[in-house]
Amino acid sequence: MKKVLICATDYLPHVGGAELAVSEIAKRLASQGYIFDLITARLDTKLPRYEYIDGVHVFRVGFGFWFDKFLLPCLGLMRYVSLSRRPYDVVWSLMASQGSVLASCISIISKTPLLLTLQEGDEEEHLARYALGSRLLYRLFIRPWHALVFKRAKRITAISEHLKVRAEQRSRAPVDIVPNGVNLTHFSQVDDQLVERIKQTYNLVGKKVVVSVSRLVKKNNIAMLVRAFTHVLEDTMLFVVGEGDQKKSLELLVGARTLSHRVVFVGSVDPKEVPAYVHAGDVFARVSLSEGFGSAFLEAFAAGVPVVASPVGGIVDIVKDGETGLLVSPDDEHAIAQAIERLFADEHLRQTLIDNSKVMAQKYSWDTVADLMRQSFDQM
Repeated sequence: MKKVLICATDYLPHVGGAELAVSEIAKRLASQGYIFDLITARLDTKLPRYEYIDGVHVFRVGFGFWFDKFLLPCLGLMRYVSLSRRPYDVVWSLMASQGSVLASCISIISKTPLLLTLQEGDEEEHLARYALGSRLLYRLFIRPWHALVFKRAKRITAISEHLKVRAEQRSRAPVDIVPNGVNLTHFSQVDDQLVERIKQTYNLVGKKVVVSVSRLVKKNNIAMLVRAFTHVLEDTMLFVVGEGDQKKSLELLVGARTLSHRVVFVGSVDPKEVPAYVHAGDVFARVSLSEGFGSAFLEAFAAGVPVVASPVGGIVDIVKDGETGLLVSPDDEHAIAQAIERLFADEHLRQTLIDNSKVMAQKYSWDTVADLMRQSFDQM
C-alpha cells in the first residue's frame, strides 16, 4: 500500500487533461490499495473545502476566487501540516505550476520523494501568459520555480516523447512515458437521439460538419481553422465546442470573413455529452501550435471520426500522417482546407484512417495507463 499526496493547481469538477488523468488513474489504483490525498486551489465558492471523489480525498484551500492558485503554495503548505500526521510515500506534482511549487516545498520539508508529471506542451512564449504575457517576468519570477521542481524531482513521467525529451534536457531524473488515456466505451457508444438533437439544434442536418473540441486559446490556433474555411466548400460547417479568452476575437474574425452562417461556437458543454458532440461531426480538426499530447485526438479516434491535426509536440505520437490522420502545417490555411476536403472526397482514405485510428485508441485505455503509472510509483 502506498500513500500519495497529490499537489494540483486545479481539480474536478473543472475538467482538463491533467485532472481527468488523475481521476482515472486514482480510481483504478485505489482499488489496489493506494491512498490518495490531493491539495488544490478552491477557485469557486460553490466548491466544498473537502470531498471524496472516486478514490481521491480532495482538500481545497483559498477563498473561492481565481487568485487562490497564487495562494496555493502558502495555504497548501498550511493544509499539509494538518495532514502530515499520516506520512506519505510519494508527493505527486502535476505539471510545472503553482501546485508543483507546493509539492517541492513539501518534498523538501518532509524529505518525501517527488514524482513530477509533465502534461503541458507549451513553449515559453505561451507559458509567459502566467506572467501577464511578459517573457521577462516569466524568466524572473516563474522559471526559477520551475527549475526547482525539475531539480527536486526524483522521477518524472511525461505524456509524450516530445515532453520526455524536454524533461531530460532539464533534469537528471529518470523519465517514464505515461500517456493520457481515453474512455473507449464513453466515446464509441453514444446516444444517437442526443446526436440527432444536437444536429437539429445547430442546423447541421444534411450538411458536412467539421468539429473541433478545444479551449479557445492562442496555442490551439482556432483562428487558422476559421481562416481555412474561407477555402472550404460552401456546404461545410465548422462546429467548435469549448470556451476561452479568444472567443470574442474569433467571433470578430468569423464576421470579417463573412462566415457567420457556417461557423458555430457552442461554448462549454457537459463533459458527459462531449462524445455526442464529437459524433455530430464528420471530420475532427485542430491545428495546434503546441500540444503536450492531444487527448482530444484519441477521443476522435475512439468515436470513429477522422482527424486533421498539426505535427507539433506529442500529437505525432498518435497521429501518423496518412495512417491514423492527416498532418498539415498549422500556418497554412490552404493546406488545412485541402486536407478537410480530401477527407470528404476520398471515402477509401477516410475509412482507412478510421479503422487504423480505432486500433491506435485501443492502446490507450485507462487501465493500461494506470498500470504504467503504478510502475512509476513502484520505482520511487
